[in-house]
Amino acid sequence: MQLVKDIVGRGPVRAHTYLADDLVVTVLEKCMTQSERTLVAAGQSDQVKQLRLHIQEAFAKPAVNLVERATGKRVVSFMSDHDVAGDVAVEVFVLEPVDAQPEPIA
Repeated sequence: MQLVKDIVGRGPVRAHTYLADDLVVTVLEKCMTQSERTLVAAGQSDQVKQLRLHIQEAFAKPAVNLVERATGKRVVSFMSDHDVAGDVAVEVFVLEPVDAQPEPIA
């Protein structure tokens, strides 16, 4: 995934994206940097998870924009997490349903 590479400095070894109804899920495998892997091996997993949380915050807006352009649907929710022990990350996008009606303005 080029967006991850642009933000983190390297992309995942494997990435799979699944689309089901109003849900887009991307699974990223082996995406930690060498320095992050070194920290995990040294027992610093919590620090790596904290760093990854900040990366996910920086990643959110461009990732949502990318998914909205690719699907033509509005993203109503975005969630991201990274299992540093297994070096597997997930990016989850919940899309606005096709039959969604705009909420009335009060």
